[in-house]
Amino acid sequence: MYETQRDKQVSLIAGWQYSIDFDYLPVFLLAKVLRLTKPNPCLTNPCNKNQQCQQLINDQSKYLCLCKSNFTGEGCSIEDSRCKNGFCAAQALCKPDYQSLLRGNQSPYCICPYNRYGPQCDINIDD
Repeated sequence: MYETQRDKQVSLIAGWQYSIDFDYLPVFLLAKVLRLTKPNPCLTNPCNKNQQCQQLINDQSKYLCLCKSNFTGEGCSIEDSRCKNGFCAAQALCKPDYQSLLRGNQSPYCICPYNRYGPQCDINIDD
């Protein structure tokens, strides 16, 4: 889950593992109430410098090492040039190699900050 605030970078606040087999069906709805506390900072630092450690909130004994914005590949060792060169608008998170079920291609995916939207987060709601 990501948190958005006005004039701030999008930030990861929690991870929750749940299987969604058909994310493209318009009638598939997921409703779950999650009560979040401050995320565990993964005190043992099990992830590398290109990863962010996130404890699962539904199983606190487990964690995920998630690639930071602009990184992909095994161990998040590859910096994606499309993301690095501004594929997404400022303050958006760029996730490389998103496999689109509708488009069938691998391209970066932008997670937009507060009050921005569009495929590359380049549309400001306030405009």
